[in-house]
Amino acid sequence: MRQDANIAYRPIGLRPNEPGAAWQRPMILANPAADRGFRDQVDRVLFGGPRRPSELQAILRLRYPNAVVRRRELTDEDLEIWYVYRDGRWTRGAT
Repeated sequence: MRQDANIAYRPIGLRPNEPGAAWQRPMILANPAADRGFRDQVDRVLFGGPRRPSELQAILRLRYPNAVVRRRELTDEDLEIWYVYRDGRWTRGAT
């Protein structure tokens, strides 16, 4: 996995949703982590440019009907992180 492709970079001092902050690819925490095909699909879709979790979720649901995408919203967090669940919830490592 290319770690640099998973890190969201933005101008210092700007929160992810502030005006003037350039959209950057979010860090993705995909589940189940062992499903490489799912992770590859998420990467391919993100390359096309969905800018919101709801957009990514809608596209993923064409292939994975139960997919859920949620933005992690922790106070003062500098990275944009999205949780992407293939089965709509966290599952143990099964593919």
